[in-house]
Amino acid sequence: MKDTIFSEIKRASKVKSLFLQIFDIIRHKIKINTSPIDYYRYEFYRNDITWEEKSRYLGKRCSNFYPYQNNSVRFVSLFDNKYIFSTMLSGFGIPHPKLLATIGEDYQIKTFEQFRTFLEENKMDMVLKPLDGSGGRGVIVLNFKNNNHCVLEGPCSSSGMWEQIMAGKKSPHPYLIEERIDQDDSVSMLYPYSLNTMRVITVKTKDKEWNLLGARLRVGQKGQVDNLGAGGIQLRFDDSGKSWFAYDWASGKEISRHPITKAELIGFQVPQYHEAIALALKASEKFSFMGTVGWDIGFSKHGPMIIEGNIFYDCLYWQLFGQPPLIPPDIAGKLKRHRWWQRWDKTAMYPNCNRYKIKG
Repeated sequence: MKDTIFSEIKRASKVKSLFLQIFDIIRHKIKINTSPIDYYRYEFYRNDITWEEKSRYLGKRCSNFYPYQNNSVRFVSLFDNKYIFSTMLSGFGIPHPKLLATIGEDYQIKTFEQFRTFLEENKMDMVLKPLDGSGGRGVIVLNFKNNNHCVLEGPCSSSGMWEQIMAGKKSPHPYLIEERIDQDDSVSMLYPYSLNTMRVITVKTKDKEWNLLGARLRVGQKGQVDNLGAGGIQLRFDDSGKSWFAYDWASGKEISRHPITKAELIGFQVPQYHEAIALALKASEKFSFMGTVGWDIGFSKHGPMIIEGNIFYDCLYWQLFGQPPLIPPDIAGKLKRHRWWQRWDKTAMYPNCNRYKIKG
C-alpha cells in the first residue's frame, strides 16, 4: 500500500483520537483477533461497520477466521513447485497448460545450447515460469511471430533469455516451460499481452464440504502478467459472471475502461463463468487434504483451465476501500474461529510463517 501507517493513523484521527485508537486496537484484538495493520487497512475505526461484519474480514497476520490454518505445511511444495503441481493436475485429469520442458541442473534443459535447440525446434507461443516463483516475478511470455520468438511485440534473443534464467549463477535457476494457452478472444480484447486470469477462492468448512468464497477477474496492463501487486486491474461481477466494478491498482482509482486498450470493463461477461467455478470446486475436491486454495483460472478457446493454486493467497485487494468481507455469513457459521489466546499449530500455515523455509 502506498499509504504509510502514519497517514492511516492521521486518517483515523478524524474519527477517533489517538488514545481511543490504541484502546480500540486492543479491543479488536481481544474480541475478533484483528491485527493492528488490518485494523487500519480495513478502516475498523469507522462507526458504520458492525462487529459481525468485521469478524468476517480475513487477514494473513491473523483474524477471527483463519482458513489457512487448515493447510498443512507438509503439502506446501505440492503447490509452490510448479513442476510437481503440473504433474498432479495431469494425474487428476484437471485441464491445465501443456508442460513442454523443464530447465535446471536437475531437469531436462541444463545448458544454453540445449535451450537454444529447444527454441529452434518449438516454434510456438510459450510461457517460462520460475519453478518456485510467485506474484508473476520472473515470468517470460514468448509469442512466435515472423519466424521469431518475441516478448510483447519486440524480438528477443535466446542468449538474453538464458541470461535471465541464469540470474548470475553458475547453474540455471529452475524454470518450467508451458504451452501458452490460446486465450478466449473476449478476454484477450481486454488486454492481449497477458493471460488474464480469474482468481477463485474455495474453502473447506467443518462439514468437509468445499465452498466458493469469491471470484475476481484480473486484467494486466503495461506488462505480461495480471497480478494486482504488479499494477493489474481487478473486476468484480455478479452471480452470472457479468462485471459491475473495476479497480486499477496502478492508479488507485475505480475505472470503467482499460487505460491502454480502452476496452469497456463494466458489463463484461466472463466466458464460461459457471464452468470455471465448477472447475475450481472440482480441483478442490481432488486436493481434499487442503483447507483453502486460491485458484488462478485461465480462459482458453477450449474452456477454462487451472493455471496455479495458491495456499497462502493474499486477500487484501479483495477487501479494501469499503469492499465487503471475504467470508460471507453462511460460510462463517461453518468455519472454526481462532481466538487471540489460542496457540498456533506450527505444522500448518500460521501468521508470518516463512513458507520458503519450510522443510518437509
